[in-house]
Amino acid sequence: MDRELEHQVVALLHSGHKIDAIKKLRELRHISLEEARELIDDYNARHIDSSPNLQPSRGNNLLLMLIFLAALGYLLYQTLVD
Repeated sequence: MDRELEHQVVALLHSGHKIDAIKKLRELRHISLEEARELIDDYNARHIDSSPNLQPSRGNNLLLMLIFLAALGYLLYQTLVD
């Protein structure tokens, strides 16, 4: 069995979408869920887990930071208005 993954699957993995990558791999190769998961896990062990530059995106952290900054701005505004 070919251990290299399709470009679309790799792109999903590198953007932190493991479940979508498994779904796409199953769709492209017509394989079982277990086979797809094993291939994805093998790929992650060889590529993503060992390379700090290829970790999944941190989109949730950005959202939390934006919420924090908005709340801080609101509090500062309220302090200046009063």
